[in-house]
Amino acid sequence: MDWSKAKNILILIFILLNGVLFFTLNRFYVEYNISKEIIDNTVLALKNRNIIVKCDIPRYNSQTGTLSFNSNVLYKDKIIKKLLGDSNLSQNNLEKEDEIKAGYKSLTFLTNDSFIFEDTKLELNFNFADTNKLEKNIKNIVSEIGLPLTKYFIYEVKKNNDNSFSIILFEKYNEFIVYDNYIKLLIFPEKSLKLECKYRKTEQLNFKKKIIPAHQMLISNFSTSKEQITIISIDIGFKEYTMEVGTKELDYIPVWRVKLLDGSENFFKVYTGEVI
Repeated sequence: MDWSKAKNILILIFILLNGVLFFTLNRFYVEYNISKEIIDNTVLALKNRNIIVKCDIPRYNSQTGTLSFNSNVLYKDKIIKKLLGDSNLSQNNLEKEDEIKAGYKSLTFLTNDSFIFEDTKLELNFNFADTNKLEKNIKNIVSEIGLPLTKYFIYEVKKNNDNSFSIILFEKYNEFIVYDNYIKLLIFPEKSLKLECKYRKTEQLNFKKKIIPAHQMLISNFSTSKEQITIISIDIGFKEYTMEVGTKELDYIPVWRVKLLDGSENFFKVYTGEVI
C-alpha cells in the first residue's frame, strides 16, 4: 500500500476518534457538571439547618421529559395460570371483586394495571443472603406473564422484626426508576408469601426540558428544622401524576425522590422543585 495514502487514512481515523471522545466528554460535562465543591457546600448548608445528608447527592444536570405509557396491558389469563399453577383456570373463573382462589393460593386484580397474589403455604426457598440469586428467585415466580423483567432490579431488601422480609423491585427506563411499575413482596420464609405488582407499559419521552439539579431542590425545600432530619437516599425517576386538575389524564412525570431515615418519602418535580 502507498505509504502516503495509508498515512492519510490513519490521520482520518485519529480525527474521528478524537471527535467521538470530544462528544462523549462534552455530553458527560453537560449532564454531570455539578462540582464537588457545590455538593460539599450544599451538605454543609443543610447541616446548619439540622438536615443531615447520609447519601450521595446526584450530580445529574441535563434534560428529560415526561414518560408516556399504555395502561390495561396485563395478560390476566397468563397471570392466573402461572401464579395459581392451574392451566384450566382463566378470567372466566374470577369471582366477586376480581378474586380467584386455588387451594392455598389466591389472586386479586385491584385494577386493570395491578394485582395481589398470596400463597399461605409457601414451598419455595429464597436466598436472602445473595441479592442476585434472590432476584432470580423472584423473577422466576412472575416469569412468562408479560412483564419486561430484564428491566427490573431489586431496590430494597429489609428484614423485619417478625423475621419476615420486605422486598421491592422497580422497573428502570433509561437508568431512571419508574416508581409506579413495581413488584413488592412480603415473605415469611417457609410459611407464606404476599406479592403486589403494578405495571403499565412505558413508551417514550416527550417534551424534554432542563431540570433543577438535586442540590438546588434540597436547598429550596428543606428549611431549618427543630428536630434533626436525616436523608438516606436521593434518586431520580418517573412517578404517576394527574396532568391537569379535574381530569383523569395521567402521565409519568420526572421527579426527585428523597427518602428519610424514618422511612418516609418525598417527591419533587424536577422542572420546578415543587413537592407533589
